[in-house]
Amino acid sequence: MASSVQHYDVVVIGNGPNGLALSYLLAGHWPYVSSGEHVNPLLNKKLKTLDAGFSLLHQDLKFLSDGLEGRSDNPVAKLFDELLQPGADLGLGCPSLVNWVYDPQRQSVSHLVIGDKMPGGSWNGLPGHIETLSPVSWLELPGYSFDEWGRAWEMRDSQDESAFRIKTETVRQYYVDYVNQTGIAGNLMNRTAVVSLRRLEKSEIQESQAAVSMERQPTVYTPIYGCYCLLQQTHHRLTPPPPAVRDNLSIPGNYRFELTMNSEPDDGIVSVQVKIRAKYVVLAVGLGHPQHLNIPGEHLQFVSHSYPHDTQLLADAQSSGDPIMVVGSGLCAADVILMSIGLGCEVFHVFRRKASDGQLIFNKLPPGGYPEYDKIRHWMHGTVTDEKYSCFECHSLQHVGQDKVCTVVNSLGVEHQLKVSNVFILIGSTTDLSFLPADLQKMAVHPSKPVSKANPADINPMTFEVRQQPGLYAIGPMVGDNFVRFGIGGALGVASHLVRKSQAET
Repeated sequence: MASSVQHYDVVVIGNGPNGLALSYLLAGHWPYVSSGEHVNPLLNKKLKTLDAGFSLLHQDLKFLSDGLEGRSDNPVAKLFDELLQPGADLGLGCPSLVNWVYDPQRQSVSHLVIGDKMPGGSWNGLPGHIETLSPVSWLELPGYSFDEWGRAWEMRDSQDESAFRIKTETVRQYYVDYVNQTGIAGNLMNRTAVVSLRRLEKSEIQESQAAVSMERQPTVYTPIYGCYCLLQQTHHRLTPPPPAVRDNLSIPGNYRFELTMNSEPDDGIVSVQVKIRAKYVVLAVGLGHPQHLNIPGEHLQFVSHSYPHDTQLLADAQSSGDPIMVVGSGLCAADVILMSIGLGCEVFHVFRRKASDGQLIFNKLPPGGYPEYDKIRHWMHGTVTDEKYSCFECHSLQHVGQDKVCTVVNSLGVEHQLKVSNVFILIGSTTDLSFLPADLQKMAVHPSKPVSKANPADINPMTFEVRQQPGLYAIGPMVGDNFVRFGIGGALGVASHLVRKSQAET
């Protein structure tokens, strides 16, 4: 097992949409506000006071974001969304007010983006045939739109790219191609799992400072250990990333973190251990770790916590004659229900809430906009019935037997014994921070509890720096921004803070 140590100003853990957007900014692409009119009168008035000679990274983000409303709790995320897609929630389709200026010789920052999958992160784990919940424009990343992507490859699949929704496989391919077309591929280290992250001791910090002072580090990572492996796994014509440039925007601070990673080479035979030291670390990890009920029998082979990519599993269930049990009331559970019934399987649908609960995603979607999920909602409410769908509202799964008999209990304590063929427990996902030591895991609003949807990381709302952990940042689902359109706002906050640090030093 080979080992090496390299130094970067910034390391981003997570190569999903949020990590890719941050890399785009750190690679030297800076956003400038155009002279157009914004549909929001208050924001429009503020924009008219800006000095056009300064990028958005150098503007007063607090001043600009104050008073904005939207679907994110993070003001900078709402601001960036309003500038990239003005009036998006109103369906106005207004043009972006952001212009991008690329100057790698003066604006690039030494950084590395690490991900255990291909570019796109958790999008790689979604079944490709399912349509997205968000409109296509809400899934775009900075500087390269879906429309540009379609024209660049002279390709369209069977659907119109300007349509309201598209298949997840199309989005996944867009993210893979994005890193090549924007020139950030060299900053990515794909198929690499972070094993540990720790703070350096004082003597190690001094050691790193001495080592770096001897030789200035390149901005992009040497193209090994999977950096360019994506070039070999896509069927589209690709433009290679630009030649490596040297960092010209040094971010001040000591090298305070060390990461240990296992990277899988293209041959997949021997994993390579790599050590990286960084001044700042950004956690851009998504919700890719399925939640468990922690009940007896949950470990059995016929129990799954993810979408069945192999339809043979459902086909075998159909041939057995016993129903499939789906536990959960989210979109993933709905997709499995629809797929199972489509294959002729009977389904037991078990969920703890009332079907009328306003927090259920099905009750939040606009009627008619998502016909497949409207069908599930009607089944859950009992306004429409299907002989293959059985609803167990306000029930919880308590036990799974080896004989495939499951025990479910309602809110009154009444038990039901149900014979099934397979069980899918789809109750949501959490962020996997197992690579962090105990002291670094104390970053949530309620620090004694782990980070979750209900307990996000406690950050400075302008910079996204974790309050209890100086030098550590969190963006995306870790701070409650589960939609791409808002997650990339975290990239703006982080990049602005780091760039300001570099200029404060000079």
